[in-house]
Amino acid sequence: MSTTTREIYYTYRNKQNVPKVFVCLIPLATDLIARGIAICSRLDHPNKKIGRAIARGRALAAIEEGGVKHRLITRLDANSILDEVDAPFQWGCKSRILKDGSKLTTKEQTLLKKVLGNNGS
Repeated sequence: MSTTTREIYYTYRNKQNVPKVFVCLIPLATDLIARGIAICSRLDHPNKKIGRAIARGRALAAIEEGGVKHRLITRLDANSILDEVDAPFQWGCKSRILKDGSKLTTKEQTLLKKVLGNNGS
């Protein structure tokens, strides 16, 4: 699978405006989208560059694996952090290939349309 040259990044922040979840979307040449997420632990000092790099690496891993493996979120505090930043629980995975637009969050659909135009969903 080949990627477009455009990667899309966004973050979820807690009430103190601290970035806690970093997300990377990589639209593929077909109607598939790779998603990688990085969830900071409570002990982390969030860093935009590192968070994006981890999320991008996970999205690229999903592409390399052909979307057959889903790296599940297994860290015990991860769900509470997702709740803290009001991120969607339906993710369940740190990396995956999305095969239809129904798996995209509303935020992701909006970002893709903005970046890619009407062909983004």
